[in-house]
Amino acid sequence: MISTLTSAALSVALLAPAGPVDWANLSYTVDGTTYTLTNGSFERQPEDGVGESLELTGVVSGDLDGDGQPEHLVSLVYWGGGTGRFDELYVYRVAGKTPLLAGRILGGDRGDGGHGPVKIVGDAVRLERNASLPWDGVCCPSLAVVEHYRWIGGALVRDVERSGIVSLGGHTALPAYDASLKAARAAMTGAERNPQKAIEHLLLALEKTPGDPVALGELGFAMMAEKVPEAEAALWAAANSKGKASVRAAALYNLGKLYVERGDRARAVDAAQRSLVLRPGNKPTAALLDKAQALAAAK
Repeated sequence: MISTLTSAALSVALLAPAGPVDWANLSYTVDGTTYTLTNGSFERQPEDGVGESLELTGVVSGDLDGDGQPEHLVSLVYWGGGTGRFDELYVYRVAGKTPLLAGRILGGDRGDGGHGPVKIVGDAVRLERNASLPWDGVCCPSLAVVEHYRWIGGALVRDVERSGIVSLGGHTALPAYDASLKAARAAMTGAERNPQKAIEHLLLALEKTPGDPVALGELGFAMMAEKVPEAEAALWAAANSKGKASVRAAALYNLGKLYVERGDRARAVDAAQRSLVLRPGNKPTAALLDKAQALAAAK
């Protein structure tokens, strides 16, 4: 899915037919209503002045289920007359010249879960989903969550452990990585503890040094304190990084705590066990594992 924030510059290149199907001149059914695109777009302006439109913003093809035939990921953005622009990713197979809808990946409205860039890597869909922090406007998300989906049991299923975080700040003048990390740690300590400030500093650190395991792990911890849902993605990115064992172990420990809070007992046990492999004998992690196992046994 191409983000609604960047689709305009890309849509022109998508008007040429891809294989046997001309995706830019096709009918699509969205929420029970069928729209026919012409050169990649549909627009209607009713007499009452409240219009609607549907725009094709991307088509990516690849073999997701291993049958030797490609699946086609079609990105559509719907506008219903207000400020929202809602995107969604539709998965098609083609029989002869007939496209058959095989699945969907839900989108959102710009910074509220809207899709960013999408590509197929091997047998998986990799996409970035825009995410607004509680203090962001929907127009201007601070980050994107990297998601991976694989074809399992006839549907695209997200592999949450293959998550990542991308800082979308776009600052031209960034403080040094060390300065941002130091400021974030200061914001998480003392009587004036401020996780929001810590998150802002850590996103600057990640903008300066994308994919840094330390910043990702500390971002996940700060997000947990603020009850930000993207904490899970940040912690998994740190846990699966090539960082030091202590950094990955700490991320897995925090994931275990997060899953205990959510009541996801199986994931809590798994995360604590994996953390202990990396940091044997760690007492807080052992206590967390005991708690998670007791909860799982009581289920």
